[in-house]
Amino acid sequence: MHRGQFHATLLDVNDRFRSHVYPTRKMTARSVREILFSFYNGELYKISTTYDRSAIEGFTAEDLAQSISEKYGPPIDPVTEIDLSTGERQGGTAEKVVAHWGNAQYSFSLNRSGLANGFTLEMYSLQTNAAADLAIAKAIKVEELEGPQKEADRQKKEADELALARLKNLQSFQP
Repeated sequence: MHRGQFHATLLDVNDRFRSHVYPTRKMTARSVREILFSFYNGELYKISTTYDRSAIEGFTAEDLAQSISEKYGPPIDPVTEIDLSTGERQGGTAEKVVAHWGNAQYSFSLNRSGLANGFTLEMYSLQTNAAADLAIAKAIKVEELEGPQKEADRQKKEADELALARLKNLQSFQP
């Protein structure tokens, strides 16, 4: 059952860095563990950089925010932790924004992961990120609506294939 056409292409490309692979790229090889490039309908809209925990061991959110501020200017919001899942300050185990930079087109946020106690710098296009978030929300809704039927169809197909294999094997089996 389809309630309308929905087409969006979302793609994530992940690159994990290792210091022995990039020996001349000191900053990248030593401080970045991985970079995730996210595309929406063929357009790069978000880059998420996860810092290597050993390279930032002992750093506070303020240390990282100050280092990033040297390149991008002072943050829009002061360094304070905001739960991304609720928007509330100081709560939950989800990623928390600890500093935010941006303008009318782009946003940069330094996030702390509540589970891994690591840091990620996310850079994204505000307009395209909003469209991608909407497409993701729609896809989740479609999956919630169609998921039970797809699972029932998968189970029926599996049972039909098993029954067909049984019949075929019963006809050709020789003890």
